Amino acid sequence: MGIRKIGVGLVVVGLAGLVATTAFAEGFTWPVSGTITATHVYAGGAYHSGSADIGAPYWRGIGASHRGWTYARWESGGCGYYVSMSHGNGYTSLYCHMVRWPSTWNGRYVYRNTHIGYVGSTGHSTGPHVHFAIRRWGVRYRIPNIWRGKWVNRGYICAYYAGV
Repeated sequence: MGIRKIGVGLVVVGLAGLVATTAFAEGFTWPVSGTITATHVYAGGAYHSGSADIGAPYWRGIGASHRGWTYARWESGGCGYYVSMSHGNGYTSLYCHMVRWPSTWNGRYVYRNTHIGYVGSTGHSTGPHVHFAIRRWGVRYRIPNIWRGKWVNRGYICAYYAGV
């Protein structure tokens, strides 16, 4: 797949002639700096298909991985306090286990790296971390080039996805 800039804000992708905005070229970013503690493998009693757990200290700020609409929620099991985001074209992202109610509200449009909450350990969790997942049409995408023990930095590109 080749990407080349053809003008301000446009790229051409050599996959079925798809044309997308620079959002595609920029991709998704990591929501927090920390160490990957679990990836797509069985971890802590659940399969982490297409997602990553990023271990970080309590109260570290979490940023939106891409621009989109936020939905703050509480789930008594699983995610605890969390934010899900809709990015358009079927893409969503998920940020679980926040320390308290998220720092955003339902239906708020935010840009990449906008603060949406704090690292915590609510829900089914064994320590402070962010469970981060990207989905398209409800199917989790496997984030490429991650492994347990890898350090990631908030704001750096984690993956490119067509049509974002």
